[in-house]
Amino acid sequence: MSTTLSRLLTVPQVAEVLSMSPFSVWKMVLDGRLPSHKIGASRRIASADVDAMLAASRVVGGRATGKGFPSRMA
Repeated sequence: MSTTLSRLLTVPQVAEVLSMSPFSVWKMVLDGRLPSHKIGASRRIASADVDAMLAASRVVGGRATGKGFPSRMA
């Protein structure tokens, strides 16, 4: 069985990478737009999930090239 491990980031680390507030990252985690892992009392986000989110929301020359980032769940 082959498993690819991705670096796990904290919410503040993801916020820094995305130039967002930690609160905004928490909202994306809690409403299901950004997958996360609960490890003990900590919440971690796989760098691969951050990369996938960025790829899905990519825009080049005003045209979307990704499949789109999921909007907030109702």
